[in-house]
Amino acid sequence: MYTLICLADLENDFINPHDSANRINKFVTPEYVLQAIHFLLFVVGAKWSLVVISFPVVAWLVRAYLKGQALVDVTEIFNNLPMEKKVRLTKLFAHLMMFIIIIYRVVEATVTALMASHGPAISHTIISNIARAAL
Repeated sequence: MYTLICLADLENDFINPHDSANRINKFVTPEYVLQAIHFLLFVVGAKWSLVVISFPVVAWLVRAYLKGQALVDVTEIFNNLPMEKKVRLTKLFAHLMMFIIIIYRVVEATVTALMASHGPAISHTIISNIARAAL
């Protein structure tokens, strides 16, 4: 999200290309490390839906690294601005989808655990209370 804001600020000429590239580039290494850790955890944990969603992002990051396009170039930032914005929006969407799926699975696991340990009567009461609160 921060990198999108930096790109928007650059596009609107609020910051210069050098500052924008420096701000974006300092997030590249942590992004690669965290994405690799998440991907490996999803594979080890056999969370295949999350692997499928995160695989295109990982493939894009590997491709960018191998082509030397991982860091934003100060001299080419204006030429690559529309593509950089599209890439970062796509990554944001993929991360948002993973977040929604993870939250859904946490809620699903909690409800399943409640149903298994306390029986259907308690889960029915909980679901009824949630339905009443939503109205």
